[in-house]
Amino acid sequence: MARKLVGKEHNLEEVVRFLSKKKDCKLDLTNERVYVLTGNTEKDPKAQAKYDDLGNGSWGRIDFLTNHSGWALIKVEKFPR
Repeated sequence: MARKLVGKEHNLEEVVRFLSKKKDCKLDLTNERVYVLTGNTEKDPKAQAKYDDLGNGSWGRIDFLTNHSGWALIKVEKFPR
């Protein structure tokens, strides 16, 4: 397996475009928040279904937003309106 180049940094526009396509993640661009579904539907059967489409690459991009760009990570059972 090939390794990624060291020093390759994420671009904010690319990260937002990539994560906006994911179903388990919602971005609030005005307040700079990332909402991620917890998938805890056992307690609440009416909670949104989790698609499990966040892998290592997605979490790396979320890490870039939260640790390097000042965004807030909020884990929720249901996306806010």
